[in-house]
Amino acid sequence: MKGIFGDKRVFLKGPNLPRYKKFENEYQGKALRSIYYSEFSTQQGSEELRSLFDGKDILEYPKPKELIKTLISATTEDNDTILDFFAGSATTAQAVLEQNSQDGGHRKFILVQLPELTDVNSESFKSGYKTIAEIGKARIEKVINKLQNENEGGTKSKAKEPLRSTIEPQPIPNLGLKVFKLSPSNFKIWRGNEINKENLVTQLDAFTNPVKEASKAKNMLFELMLKSGYCLSDKVDEKENYYSVKDGELIIALKEMNPKIIDKIIADQPKKVITLDNLFKGNDQLKTNTVLQMKDAVIDFKTI
Repeated sequence: MKGIFGDKRVFLKGPNLPRYKKFENEYQGKALRSIYYSEFSTQQGSEELRSLFDGKDILEYPKPKELIKTLISATTEDNDTILDFFAGSATTAQAVLEQNSQDGGHRKFILVQLPELTDVNSESFKSGYKTIAEIGKARIEKVINKLQNENEGGTKSKAKEPLRSTIEPQPIPNLGLKVFKLSPSNFKIWRGNEINKENLVTQLDAFTNPVKEASKAKNMLFELMLKSGYCLSDKVDEKENYYSVKDGELIIALKEMNPKIIDKIIADQPKKVITLDNLFKGNDQLKTNTVLQMKDAVIDFKTI
């Protein structure tokens, strides 16, 4: 108690109850203001875009990144995921990337933007960006390249310091980017309620060969991941003949199936395996043996 009174920690005034005093420099943070009048402006946002796009006015009235960084630093933890469902020019992405670079955080972002068309007479359209989403994607790529160059430059400058005998370069943080577009399924749909004499052959084809002709392996991979309950952000390793998802928890084979590949897959001890039925090329014996092998290894096996 003497220490508290000696440090003038107790505030006494009139008949009121004593109050404990805490000094401003002891607070780890401060409350956000409810209104910002002049600190941030769309003019700042425009200047930030110009600096990335060679001085061109790519988009009107973008949000200033410093405003978003202020909100992020005050309201998020180091491993949080920030969602922006009106991404625009991807100001939020730049704010997250730069904030991580400044405080060592590992925040992630998910941005959603409709493929809104740019005006044919606009600077963005003339520069090759036909949609707002394309502008956002280009901005994120430019910011990532900028941060990587700054990181590499900082490491090189530190290595030249004469007073340090051994310097371990700091690893460049993971600045990866995945871009997805909403599109129809890669697989044909069996519509039993629409079967008639005219489309019977078409429906049977959907049953025997469910993959659409223009489908790509990577597109099928992510669709099957989603349908199996996995996230688009889960780690994917591309092996020689199959994909390993989430450290081997799920394996998706879309290229080839033979006894050697099957043995490799079983050796990885996944929880679930998904493959295309036509990869067995009509070899019913191989398919039957595969089903039995997977069952013995307690692996959930599914063909499409």
